[in-house]
This record gives sequence, C-alpha cells and structure tokens, in this order.
Amino acid sequence: MKLRKEWVAKETRGSRNQTDLHYKKRMICVWWDWEGMVLWEMLDRNATVKKSSMLPSCIA
Repeated sequence: MKLRKEWVAKETRGSRNQTDLHYKKRMICVWWDWEGMVLWEMLDRNATVKKSSMLPSCIA
C-alpha cells in the first residue's frame, strides 16, 4: 500500500486510519542447503521461532 498526497479543501480535511496497514502479513520459515530449499512452513500469527520448536520438522 502506497500513500499518495492529494489536494482537499481545508474544510474536508481528516486523518486516515492506518491501523490495519500490515494486518495480513505472515511469516514464512524457510530452511535451505547448498542444493536449494529443503523446507518451508507458514507460521501462525504471533508465533515465536525457537530451535526446539523447529528442530522436529527439520529432522523428519
């Protein structure tokens, strides 16, 4: 989303609501080696990435 400047009359000025600017973004966790991509996984919203949580999916 790119914000643009626009001309409006002084009486009609208002502020824009930008609270949902990045609402739909998700994190993709990607593992690769010298041959290319090995594993990718879409993480849940507000997920924390830790070695202990990702290790079982890499070994399988």
